[in-house]
Amino acid sequence: FSISRNPLYVFSLIATFGAGLQTASVLFAVVATLGVWIVIDATVRKEEKALGARFGESYAAYCASTPRYLPRFS
Repeated sequence: FSISRNPLYVFSLIATFGAGLQTASVLFAVVATLGVWIVIDATVRKEEKALGARFGESYAAYCASTPRYLPRFS
């Protein structure tokens, strides 16, 4: 959680893409991943709103220093 706020969701997207590729259709893999991305992104935004209300400034500082999805290893 120090390099990405949502590692489970990131790896879920990777897994969705991989499972989609198992159908031997890149188009299906992309469409499935986009569908899951839409659901995950809506969920993350709702969760962040609730966490921001609960933890206030400390959560805002965490959000400012840690990316939502793509890891930052610095």
